[in-house]
Amino acid sequence: LDDEDLKLRLWIADALGDRYYVHGNPAISHGWIMIDAAGLGGGRATLTVLKREQQERPGVPERFLEAARRVQQVSHPALLGIIDGGIVGDLVYVAEPQAKSAPAGARPETEVQAMLRDIAGALAACHAAGLVHGMMFTDSVCQSQEGRFLLAQAGLEWSLRPDDAAGWGRSGYMAPELGGEAPAEPGPTADMYALGVIGYRWLTGRLPFDADSDSEIRRMHRELPVPEPELASDHARRLFRVVRQLMSKKPEDRPGAAELVRYLEML
Repeated sequence: LDDEDLKLRLWIADALGDRYYVHGNPAISHGWIMIDAAGLGGGRATLTVLKREQQERPGVPERFLEAARRVQQVSHPALLGIIDGGIVGDLVYVAEPQAKSAPAGARPETEVQAMLRDIAGALAACHAAGLVHGMMFTDSVCQSQEGRFLLAQAGLEWSLRPDDAAGWGRSGYMAPELGGEAPAEPGPTADMYALGVIGYRWLTGRLPFDADSDSEIRRMHRELPVPEPELASDHARRLFRVVRQLMSKKPEDRPGAAELVRYLEML
């Protein structure tokens, strides 16, 4: 651990020492710190702690914890739930069950289909409860120890949006309606578009659109057809057609999450 990582680990351990034994190295993103822990009553968890600068932004801690509370109200076996969360001293956190990172790169067709089905099932439960993930990308998918694909951090990252959230998000996974001159806020159809991008990446090992600037990537998502890859089997080509439908330019042309689950179970 370097000095900064050690300070972060001690800060988290001091605040949550009566609930968790903190171990491992902190992983730092633009908005939060993640670190593995073991509950003192048993069970492994991953703690997500807001950075101090995020905690100081008006409304962000409240939005973050409200998103966590809403996830707790949704029950689905493919949704990585929230164990607990709250404010302890000067620390704002949520705890999720530990899960494995999903493998990167192109994946076997059977895994692509299983991932799309499992994640669509979790999204169907979230959308039925009025919860939108809002910031899905490849790392939003993880795996249980039994191999089920899981949707992680539903609503949490979107809660960190800036006051002017127009066009805020990951360009490589952003639905066309989110990246234009008058962008909308993400809704269920934007989650489905992002799932299509994840499916494309799992099928091919690459993103459908890539460029040197975010603005160009967003333009490509708005204007260009989904590139058709060379695929080796009829099954893979059927999965690509699902992905292409998910990545329809018009939100109303994308299948809903529950509809997608039904189709994939018959494919």
